[in-house]
Amino acid sequence: MRYFFMLLPLFLASCSSDNQVDLKAEITALETEIGANPGSSKDKIAVLLAKYEEYVSNPQNDKDQSVSYLLRAGEMASLINQPDKSLSCYEKILTDHPDHAKASTALFMKAYTLDDKLKKYDEAKVVYEQFLEKYPD
Repeated sequence: MRYFFMLLPLFLASCSSDNQVDLKAEITALETEIGANPGSSKDKIAVLLAKYEEYVSNPQNDKDQSVSYLLRAGEMASLINQPDKSLSCYEKILTDHPDHAKASTALFMKAYTLDDKLKKYDEAKVVYEQFLEKYPD
């Protein structure tokens, strides 16, 4: 019985790992389907957004992959006219991963979304200025 309790965490970890592999495979399959025809896939994009959120919500998952998924989620949300959802994805990167190499992209996309999608020009200007100050090159 003692060995059972020692092996249980290993078993649960392997199941969790398998679930994450399955989730990544589902995400890849949906991305491939949507990539072929993004304009007519609103329902599939909604499912994909949920899969991205599921992956990102697990703090044990790969941080680089989470950031990539958040950026893609922001793009996909924009495709189905959900700019507030896009902003929340970019903001999550900036809050949770401020030093990540793709944080600059998230900051720029936040400004762009405020500007182009939401027509919040004053807010966009502030974010664009933050972007230029933080990333002058």
